[in-house]
Amino acid sequence: MTSLEKTGVKYSLAIGFPVALFYTIALPSLLVAIFSLSFFSTNQGLGIFFNPLIFAIVMPIAYFFIFFRSGIRIASTNENSILKRSYRFSLSTNFKIFLIHIAIYIGSLLVNGISVTVHATILSTLLFPIIIFIAFFILSTIFTTFTTNLIISKLVSNHRNKLERLKLTTTT
Repeated sequence: MTSLEKTGVKYSLAIGFPVALFYTIALPSLLVAIFSLSFFSTNQGLGIFFNPLIFAIVMPIAYFFIFFRSGIRIASTNENSILKRSYRFSLSTNFKIFLIHIAIYIGSLLVNGISVTVHATILSTLLFPIIIFIAFFILSTIFTTFTTNLIISKLVSNHRNKLERLKLTTTT
């Protein structure tokens, strides 16, 4: 791993990882604030999704690997535009986090069993939570592109420029 890739990983983990954990806590809090707790007790799939073991073990480990790999990728891209690099970084990390959330949710539906007795149950069990996930994914991608990931991209770009200047001064 090169010095630039190590820097990308360092900034990605130091800045992106805590923000992703915050979003993981914010999503259930937002859903509980919008809807009542009775919605969550009637929705079978959310039982395992909101399990503390998922939030304490599975998601942080998955986030660590996502931001580790994304830190290497952001350092190795030669994109000149910092905003475009930030958007690509944001889109790739948020999409992977989105897929993890959907996989955990669908896995919890399979473990708990899907009740198909009423059409409204299918709508509230499958469609509505996935729509909420998609809306949250879009909002978080827009937000993180212009905040945390822009900071990460700028710091990596500054480090890249510093390494190039250092390399230029040592060769002359």
